[in-house]
Amino acid sequence: MAEELYPLKMKPFLSERVWGGTKLAAYGKEIPPGGHIGESWEISGHRDGLSTVADGPLSGKSIPELISEFGADLLGTCVSAEKPFPLLVKILDAGAQLSVQVHPSDEYCAQHGLTDPGKPEAWLVLEAEPGARIWRGLEEGTTRGKFEELLAAGKLADCLHSFEVQAGDCVDLPAGTVHAIGAGIVLAEVQQTSDLTYRVFDWNRLGLDGKPRQLHVSEALATIDWDTLGGATLGDKVTPRECECEGSSCRKLVANKKFEMDDRVLDGISGIPTDAERFTCVVFLEGTGEVRWGDDRRAAQKGSSFLVPACTTGVHVVPEGTCRILVARPAVGPMA
Repeated sequence: MAEELYPLKMKPFLSERVWGGTKLAAYGKEIPPGGHIGESWEISGHRDGLSTVADGPLSGKSIPELISEFGADLLGTCVSAEKPFPLLVKILDAGAQLSVQVHPSDEYCAQHGLTDPGKPEAWLVLEAEPGARIWRGLEEGTTRGKFEELLAAGKLADCLHSFEVQAGDCVDLPAGTVHAIGAGIVLAEVQQTSDLTYRVFDWNRLGLDGKPRQLHVSEALATIDWDTLGGATLGDKVTPRECECEGSSCRKLVANKKFEMDDRVLDGISGIPTDAERFTCVVFLEGTGEVRWGDDRRAAQKGSSFLVPACTTGVHVVPEGTCRILVARPAVGPMA
């Protein structure tokens, strides 16, 4: 079966959000008239938003269907076919600021018998309007009591830690970190596959149905990592590690227990990392080019995403001029 697999160009699942906008059209997404598309689930095996193969012999197949058919040839020897597909890769358009929220840890989910695991994630900012901000963690000295007091008064922003961002910034968000994305930001997100979000404050706005959106205050309070002030002590932005790769410059952004995430600028033919242990996700962030392997090729443009199976070797990106890609892989470990 291994010979039937190839770099899979994916068709994303688009999610309308009250805070979404129209900027994802520039990334090749079809925005309905009057729509507020907030999230494009580029590479997703999650039941609430499956991406599918866009072309070739496997066109139309979802990631769970591919796992059932190909197993380790797709996933790799260190990724379990008995568990959900481990990564979820998105592009987000924050036309308005997102709610203040927190994601639970694996431990919390296991203790409470939840279907999804925890949700650590990381963001790479692609666009940011002047003054655009991200909220990450709590101001130093904020106690749970103070947090609850300000929340009850509708003044939670007074204890939230925030900072301005610009294109190229990366923000790491371990599970348990209070956070929010400000208006005017487009970003790429890599996360463990989960759709668990505990919304603690929504800036007193209404949802698309004209009603206040549901909050999950008790769950959020139980999930916040109070020992690290909700994440503020971890710093604001990631300091990338610069390195040279074949045909490209590479910024290694995040390497945690769940995934690795690199930002690569290509000015020549560049190989895509593949090995028998794990698959690779590739998202074109800027420019156009081709993904080539053997005698085959697929055109790629800004917003194209590819799931490269673990068994597929000799995969290269050939840019037209210069292009930029995000490369994400599951962390190496015993049966992730």
